[in-house]
Amino acid sequence: MSESKPIITYCVEQAKTSQSQCAACKKNIAQKFLRVAEIYRKSKKVKKDQAKHTWYHFKCFKVPELLTILPIENFRGYPALNEKDQDRVRRLIAGGVGATWPDIVAKTKADAEADAQAEEGDEEKPVKAVKRKEPENEDIDMTADLTGTQESSKKKKVEKVEKVSETGVKTVKEIVKKSESSVKVEKTKSGDKAKAEKTKKKTDKDDKKKLSKKDDKKKVSKKQPKEEKVKEVVLPKEDQLELENIAKEFLMLKQ
Repeated sequence: MSESKPIITYCVEQAKTSQSQCAACKKNIAQKFLRVAEIYRKSKKVKKDQAKHTWYHFKCFKVPELLTILPIENFRGYPALNEKDQDRVRRLIAGGVGATWPDIVAKTKADAEADAQAEEGDEEKPVKAVKRKEPENEDIDMTADLTGTQESSKKKKVEKVEKVSETGVKTVKEIVKKSESSVKVEKTKSGDKAKAEKTKKKTDKDDKKKLSKKDDKKKVSKKQPKEEKVKEVVLPKEDQLELENIAKEFLMLKQ
């Protein structure tokens, strides 16, 4: 009887515990880290639960030929992965037989650097400047020898420039004169204002002094009332004697 061939399959998942060990680097695979297993069965008679699992870190796993042939949907555990891990698995398998994740990362970095250098090279390429031929002797008039108009045009230009400069100087002088006159007017105004303020202050002080004097006088008059002089009445002696007798009789009656 011929022996049945062994069955080898693969699965990918996030580690459920941190007890599994990587067959390549001999280190434990941390929980929730991506790992790949080679599942080995001697024959179909062996149950899947009894199959031998050889675990690898995702970065330590080398792509076998079987995964490059089968559709990626048949890769056990792949549909349950998140989008980021699925993208990593696709990129790894696309690297071909024997590819590892560090190789894929290094290749992508190298490609990115090469693209960046190519772009920098294109930007640094010097652009040749096209020199324009400037017409020589633009100001020379070929008909000057015949007509003599060139010198007259130059003279006119010089005269215009001189006129413009003279008018500019005049306008500057006028502006300076106006500014000086305005400054003088402002000074006189400021002087008049200062004088007026001084006179106002003096008048205010005088008024205050006068008012204070009046108030003092009023206070003195209130505090010191005038003393009324009592007039002494001098009676003749006969009248005085009569009054004294009347007073004595009045006292006697009271007693």
